[in-house]
Amino acid sequence: MTSFFNKWKIRLYKIIFICHYYLFHHRRMIEKLSSYGMSEIKTFDITQWLRIIRGRKIVRYLYRAQLHGETCFVKVGKKGMFMDNEIAVNEHINSYNITFIPRLLISDKNFDNDKSMIVTEFLTGIRRIVLPNDEKTFEHICSQLESIHAGLQEIGVIHGDLTAANVLLNEENHIQMIDFGVAWLTNAEIIEMTRAFGRNYLLSEDVLIYDNAYSFLKLLDNIGISDERKKTECYRRLESLVGKHTKVFHYSKSESQYVCVK
Repeated sequence: MTSFFNKWKIRLYKIIFICHYYLFHHRRMIEKLSSYGMSEIKTFDITQWLRIIRGRKIVRYLYRAQLHGETCFVKVGKKGMFMDNEIAVNEHINSYNITFIPRLLISDKNFDNDKSMIVTEFLTGIRRIVLPNDEKTFEHICSQLESIHAGLQEIGVIHGDLTAANVLLNEENHIQMIDFGVAWLTNAEIIEMTRAFGRNYLLSEDVLIYDNAYSFLKLLDNIGISDERKKTECYRRLESLVGKHTKVFHYSKSESQYVCVK
């Protein structure tokens, strides 16, 4: 009975939040985005506007718009934590010719009061990654994961949150990766505590961060790969790429952050 009331309490809170947003903030937000040259601004995926993370309310506003004749995706969220980190990582990625990550079009860490904004190209016809039925398509997926692992390794990026919601397939079964809110650059000497931690982080005195290849294998496990598929050559090749980063981060209580020790 308690869980039933909690469920409806959350639903009611979402309804109140959305009504409050439309009454007091929506028009102002549209005007603000328009000042950046955007047009045809529409709310996007309203069910994801309110997310509860570790008991704290993290509100993100998602939009679809037109920018200089190109359809774009807009994410507005609270400064710090996910947003500022996502902007920093995307700005780093954007300096390379990476085709499996949406291009960064605009970013602003001081978009509005306590909010930051990131604008990327909009991906059409995409869906969550699923395991294909035929072996040829499965080999194609594994081959792409190998290439993506090499590409991210070359530019020094660890995604940190490789789930089916962030690894997408387009109509040609080409992989697109999104949401670098908990990603980090491999040359970083400090993990700031204002950052969230990805699912593969070990939150303890010492932290050893797993690489993208390990996370890809965990992703395949989570979407239901069979034991037979694990015996295929393409899976074994991906498995051979797994290795841990040599850097170890130790939590410093005095500095309230993880510091690289080796």
